[in-house]
Amino acid sequence: MPPNAYKPLTVIGLILCGYSIFLLFGDINSYYACWGTFHGKTPLAYVGRMLKTVAKSQISFYLYAPLLTLIPINGLYFLHKTIIPITYSLAIVLFQLHIWAYQALPPTVLLLGNSRLETIKIRERLERGLHPYRVIVFLDASVIGSGSLTGFQWNLLAWDNFRTASARDWRSVVHPMIDFVPILVIDTRVASPCVIEEIHYTLNTKLANKTVFLTEMSGHAPALEAAGKISSRNLVVTQEDKIIPVLKSMGLNRVVSPDDLPRHKMH
Repeated sequence: MPPNAYKPLTVIGLILCGYSIFLLFGDINSYYACWGTFHGKTPLAYVGRMLKTVAKSQISFYLYAPLLTLIPINGLYFLHKTIIPITYSLAIVLFQLHIWAYQALPPTVLLLGNSRLETIKIRERLERGLHPYRVIVFLDASVIGSGSLTGFQWNLLAWDNFRTASARDWRSVVHPMIDFVPILVIDTRVASPCVIEEIHYTLNTKLANKTVFLTEMSGHAPALEAAGKISSRNLVVTQEDKIIPVLKSMGLNRVVSPDDLPRHKMH
């Protein structure tokens, strides 16, 4: 490597290290925010389960992809004695630690619904409105047109979409997640077979006290009707424009989002 290139690359590596450390502090903040929401257990109690769930999902490559970039760096050194600034390797390791920390963070909110554009957008609304709590989904992004969302929206979805690599395994992953997640949101606006089954599972296992059922603006809930549960009087139902305040009232009191700031502080 030319001597005049080593110093600028070192500086770039330091910047990347700083960015990765910033992300790690964000992870620590998320763990702190959800501490105490898991009914007597800490979020650390679910670290192993979460990493196993990621390993079964379509985003399993996150668990090792950054480390793979160390292979060409080491190859350049052993084959050509090319020395890459240590700050680059350190930045890769720190970013990998961020990914492990983030993906091991258990969700505070699990959103269940039909794989469609509207469900992805409601997930984004929850993620923005409930920060730093984590919101995850199990959506099949392949059924949604690639031009329907921006690259930024796709990136947000990819980090928190635990869709299993095999469609046959979804119950073994979704049901345990339903059992331990503090808050469950079910979008009842489309009566798909999976959503109806999830409604039955939730109510049959007496988890209705932590479940919010999202309905149409008119109050119409096709999936609840198809499941034969529309007559239930003790269910928490709400519309999309009211979902954030409802979830906050269920104990999410460490939210940091624009609507939580007084107007005079936003200028």
